[in-house]
Amino acid sequence: MARGGGHPKLFRPWTESTAFFFLADDETQEAWGPTCSLEDLIIHPRRLNVQPLASWVSASQRERGSAPRVISLDCEMVGTTQGAELAKITLVDAATSEVLLDTFVRPEGEVVDLRTATSGVTAKDLKNAAYSFRGLQTMLLSQYIFRDTVLLGHGLKNDLDVLRLSHPRLIDTGRIFDHPVGIPGTTPSLRFLAQRYLKKTIQNSLQRGHSSIEDAVTCAELYRLKMQRGVSYGSRGMSSALAWMAHHNVRVSVVDTPATLDVLRRESVARQHLITLTSAEGPQDMFFQSQQAVLRGTRDKDSSTFTWCRVATLRDAQRLEEELRPGGIVMVLGLEGSIDLRVVK
Repeated sequence: MARGGGHPKLFRPWTESTAFFFLADDETQEAWGPTCSLEDLIIHPRRLNVQPLASWVSASQRERGSAPRVISLDCEMVGTTQGAELAKITLVDAATSEVLLDTFVRPEGEVVDLRTATSGVTAKDLKNAAYSFRGLQTMLLSQYIFRDTVLLGHGLKNDLDVLRLSHPRLIDTGRIFDHPVGIPGTTPSLRFLAQRYLKKTIQNSLQRGHSSIEDAVTCAELYRLKMQRGVSYGSRGMSSALAWMAHHNVRVSVVDTPATLDVLRRESVARQHLITLTSAEGPQDMFFQSQQAVLRGTRDKDSSTFTWCRVATLRDAQRLEEELRPGGIVMVLGLEGSIDLRVVK
């Protein structure tokens, strides 16, 4: 067996795995570096399922002047006779965590549910609110949100819906950081991301509800961490990794369940001409298809240099490792978050 050894202390020993993938050439491994630009993180509104209506507002001024380039946004809602409406909004400079705006807003409909346990909003807050909803929209588009502004948030679709705001430049921390076990189509909570990557606890008050300042600042901190550590940092899921590799012209073969491949197709991953998707049913077929993909990547220079496949047991992972040529890189992700990186000898 071609065995790897001496893996870095960062990585734990092998465990029963749920996701398994290979990196087969040195150039690809070296390219996986901590580089990240703002444009790498921006996501199109359609990817967040934002569906603006004709009545929504949008920024008309092109230049933001001295306004921050990236603004972290968090909104709190209450229930009214018109549905969920905006009751509070916080804006934070994503570069510094400086609070730019923190104000209450009078809903247009009659309030029927303050949702204080989650929103933190009280009747007194709304009685003393500084802005009507329309007044707030006008102020935002004249002082803070311009056509080249980037809006940052977590579950940003909900904020845009309640603001009735259409905007093309968005970053969602639920998309730039992946679910802890890398399952496509799932979104990690902001509370989890704060604990995992920032080592802090948020949304911990049952009496006062969520703090929009705390949430907006947390998004800003996660954004800065991502920019510092690189586009692959915190991105364990398939979609993020595959999109990154396609961007860097890496040929990829994915072997997985039909359900997983459907998610990848919906997220436009399959449109990349460098990515080949192969469906497999059951553990035996999964192993056979994975083995064929690995063999093609190992023997055919014009085939995939990277194979992502799912295996049922540690033994299956070890059997696939036997097919790799010396120098190939093997990475195993365990369900509980353990990672092992090996070099085939």
